[in-house]
Amino acid sequence: MAISTSILRACAALSLAALGAGCASQPGGTSAQAAIQGVVNAIGANLGGKPAGATASGVTLGAPSESSFKDILVSKSGSTQWPRVAVTITALPPTAYKSMIMTWGSTVPGNACMRLSAVVWSDMKTSKTIPEETFCASQMRPTSLNSTGQILSWGSFEDLTHKAPNTGHTRTDGPVPPAKLFPESADYKDFFNSSQASGTFSVLIRTMGYDLSIEGVKDRRLWVVNLPSWAEIYGGQKVLR
Repeated sequence: MAISTSILRACAALSLAALGAGCASQPGGTSAQAAIQGVVNAIGANLGGKPAGATASGVTLGAPSESSFKDILVSKSGSTQWPRVAVTITALPPTAYKSMIMTWGSTVPGNACMRLSAVVWSDMKTSKTIPEETFCASQMRPTSLNSTGQILSWGSFEDLTHKAPNTGHTRTDGPVPPAKLFPESADYKDFFNSSQASGTFSVLIRTMGYDLSIEGVKDRRLWVVNLPSWAEIYGGQKVLR
């Protein structure tokens, strides 16, 4: 196995730290244990293929340290109608429509990302726009996620009983949601087939403060205006790289 220059340097530093151990007991001496541990950490990071200080989640494709989408669906007034959020997903990874279980297993990795923008409505006349931004799972690590089945029920449900105001099949940035909260097309069917995209979306909505296991289809404050289809992604369009 090839040993990188950084590892060799770290090993040399480890030797020097060990030689200086006797100084740790002297007044004003440095802590050999702390020095040694720091070098050990650096060696471990390099052996793992990451620079020292990097996280196991890997690169986050330019995502900010804290997402602008954090808690945007949390109601400060206790309202069940506001805020409302219209999300437009502009780019997905090239493997977004592949099976999450077959590629990632049961855990969404930190470098699972998507690019999106949003319009946040606090009432019928007041809104703010969150410009296009890369969201990655590393920005939020929820203890549990909504299942693909819950997302499917939420996205495909159409309330024909209460007939709440909606824009029908027309999808807009709000403030009134469409009849169905997720775009209707056969091109999106693999999104709900436990795809990587649905796993990343599950992390996103929890980051927003939205939990489908509580209100499920009754909570219609979030909808997706548009997102890259299966055909677009496999055709090399709207791909996050």
